[in-house]
Amino acid sequence: MLKFSALHSAICNLCHTPGTPPCHALHFPNNTREGPKNVDDKSYAAKEAGGELEVYEYDPGELKPQDVEVQVDYCGICHSDLSMIDNEWGFSQYPLVAGHEVIGRVVALGSAAQDKGLQVGQRVGIGWTARSCGHCDACISGNQINCEQGAVRRL
Repeated sequence: MLKFSALHSAICNLCHTPGTPPCHALHFPNNTREGPKNVDDKSYAAKEAGGELEVYEYDPGELKPQDVEVQVDYCGICHSDLSMIDNEWGFSQYPLVAGHEVIGRVVALGSAAQDKGLQVGQRVGIGWTARSCGHCDACISGNQINCEQGAVRRL
């Protein structure tokens, strides 16, 4: 599962069902979400710089009000993911789950995300993400990556 804000803020957690490809770029282990926890969330993670990808289980916490949980069907891995796994930029945190271009289906909506035009079962695409305010000129024009109040968290 992938959890992301309906207001285009940071991707928070991702899991895979057996047989799906490894995905995910950002990992926030202290995240919380409303509702029952799924302690069987799995992904593939590098546990150290340059490490091999290994099965990684984690508890994503509770779904927050503006979060959307997405079952990942497909996920891209690009060169920035390899740079993060190898800690080429000096700020990677481990375990690190790579991949950040996702196609999947909405499986849960936080209480505040329900009026954002998404529906459970809807197919969605998620590009590169970073925390953004959702209200400034950059965000409103679709350029969340340029949000002055935004910040990339734990790439």
